[in-house]
Amino acid sequence: MTARGVLRVGMGLVVASAAAAGPSLLTIPLAMAAPSVVLLIPLFGFCIAFSHAVLLGLPLYLLAARRGAPSKDMAMAAGTLIGAIPVAILIATSSPSIIHAIMPAGVFGFCGCFGAMIFHGLAVRPDEAE
Repeated sequence: MTARGVLRVGMGLVVASAAAAGPSLLTIPLAMAAPSVVLLIPLFGFCIAFSHAVLLGLPLYLLAARRGAPSKDMAMAAGTLIGAIPVAILIATSSPSIIHAIMPAGVFGFCGCFGAMIFHGLAVRPDEAE
């Protein structure tokens, strides 16, 4: 991978993590009772999204990139799973019923899919795609 490719992937990771953490901004009205923590919520959301992207998404992308650029559909499916599975496992291990994990897994799966679309748009050159 060239230096420009590394820069594209790094920029894709940061921007996609920020986009995936966007829904954490919806919790700010709930935190208005404690204004000192309002700015920590999006930062915490970004840190979680970035750690998912680096620890789970980047190795998967590099593995898939050996065979050529991953398709947008593959990126969206991987992003959905990377967003949904960790939260589903965490909730399922602490809750007596798997039903409690369905809605959070759906929300985080959507965030992961959205972040993966952004990453694919920034990291994969148009002439490499599909």
